[in-house]
Amino acid sequence: MPTARSAPGAALVNDQILVVGGECDNGRTFNQNEAYDTKTDRWVALASPVGRHGFGGASLGDGAYFAGGNKGCGGGDMTDELLLFRLR
Repeated sequence: MPTARSAPGAALVNDQILVVGGECDNGRTFNQNEAYDTKTDRWVALASPVGRHGFGGASLGDGAYFAGGNKGCGGGDMTDELLLFRLR
């Protein structure tokens, strides 16, 4: 994985493993989002909305959904936002 981190969300979509967000990096949550393509053995960067950690992911069709999580380090800034990544 290009960006080492803890507590990201992850989901498998169309032979790609998405790794989203993560726990604190110099006082901020990671906003790096990356996908590993199992067919080409390559990582690609995805759009980087606000960072978060402590959440899960699920896939449905060509989309990966990441719900909730924490926008701050350690706790106290929970969100109910839903992130959607569509892969084709």
